[in-house]
Amino acid sequence: MKGEANSIEYDIQLTPLALEMLAEVKDRREQEKLRDRIDKLKIEPEKQGKALVDNLSGFRSIRAVGQRDRIVYRKTGYKAPSFARRLSLDF
Repeated sequence: MKGEANSIEYDIQLTPLALEMLAEVKDRREQEKLRDRIDKLKIEPEKQGKALVDNLSGFRSIRAVGQRDRIVYRKTGYKAPSFARRLSLDF
């Protein structure tokens, strides 16, 4: 990705519900695609997906696995070890 050298890398924290839902995906290929898409959020998550509104203000949404699944996430800004920042993900 262009410009990654100067980008902050975020630490991704999945919520318990997100972990449970990810574990329920039985197809390993789909699970891997979801994990790969989540990993891409480590770099510039605020430039990916669509900003949500109203009671979901502050969250963003992206599609994964051929538009079938949606990942809802927000940047919390908490500093984690090694100066990464956390990113909370909800499914």
